[in-house]
Amino acid sequence: MSFPVCLWKPVFKLLEDLNTPRSLTVMLLIKHEEYGQLVNLTTDPALYLDASSYFKDAQATDLLRKCASLPTGIDTKAAAVKNFWTAEKQCAETNLRLSPFLHNGPFEDQKEIFIADFIDEVKTKIRKTLGSIPSDIAVRFGPGATFNDRGRFTTIPDKMSSRPTITRGARSLLSFWEETAWFRGLCVEHANLTDPDTIRGNRFTTVPKDATKDRGICVEPSLNIFFQLGVGDAIRRRLESVGIRLKRKDENDPLSSLQAELHREIARASSADELYSTIDLSNASDTISRNLVKLLLPDDWYCLLETLRSPLTLIEGKYIRVEKFSSMGNGFTFELETLIFWAIASAVADRYDPGSFVSSFGDDIIVSKKIAPALIP
Repeated sequence: MSFPVCLWKPVFKLLEDLNTPRSLTVMLLIKHEEYGQLVNLTTDPALYLDASSYFKDAQATDLLRKCASLPTGIDTKAAAVKNFWTAEKQCAETNLRLSPFLHNGPFEDQKEIFIADFIDEVKTKIRKTLGSIPSDIAVRFGPGATFNDRGRFTTIPDKMSSRPTITRGARSLLSFWEETAWFRGLCVEHANLTDPDTIRGNRFTTVPKDATKDRGICVEPSLNIFFQLGVGDAIRRRLESVGIRLKRKDENDPLSSLQAELHREIARASSADELYSTIDLSNASDTISRNLVKLLLPDDWYCLLETLRSPLTLIEGKYIRVEKFSSMGNGFTFELETLIFWAIASAVADRYDPGSFVSSFGDDIIVSKKIAPALIP
């Protein structure tokens, strides 16, 4: 399979207009079908003297990177699986490193005492933001697949007429499900399906991301995700108290929130005035470890989220106990990572630039340039 000839003209026209050595390199790689080399090209902003030159080369370099069907010879699914195991290893190391802080030591040096004090500051911010767990959660369906609802059968009617799936830990919340129209409908139409199928956890799968790798996600049991989405919405409402507005104008578009618009505008303005630094993390949701969440969240919130998360993941034909707390696919992962990253960045700002602007949208963090070096390891 080759790059479609019909696309050569517009792609080459853009590369010609950019008119840089990098754009010429990209043209030659396309002509010679060296797509593997093409998608591995990088641009390092530290090597440029002005923003315009970097912009042009970045445009040329990344022009086709999102073209998932590009014939690179890369096994993109295998790359996603490898990324899963890499993140699990990192989370395991983090869980081990954080273990002493769960029990208040004993600490052997001043550095550990400094870290413990900082953790307390982050915990205080999260506790004040979240408050107590909500007395009522507005549970809802999501647009995607669940553990047993897959393929074409992922509409809300499909989900409401199949046997629900749930993890053992989440069964303690079944009495709340039994108050919903979903349960009542099953009682009338499919009474034999009212006892949910208890499964061990979620299921790993991949979706297209770019030409170098797929995106790894985990598909949750139907009742778990039903409750997870409600808890995620509750966290969103609490985040509004610190100026983070995650509510989407379009529920099917994660980038349609007011917060996303704010981050885009600040990033644009900061490229000129250099007042703020934008920090975008890699594999953020997959590297939030179990002990980090246990350490930072209030006990009641941690218990609720722990009850709803999948403790195991089915991958490569077997279940493994995951070291991460939750993955892409969990209904509260995005809100949880937003909360944690905001609280950490805000605590750093309190120490190094009190009163400065701090914002988070998932793993996209904005802080003043003064504190960025302290925040980045």
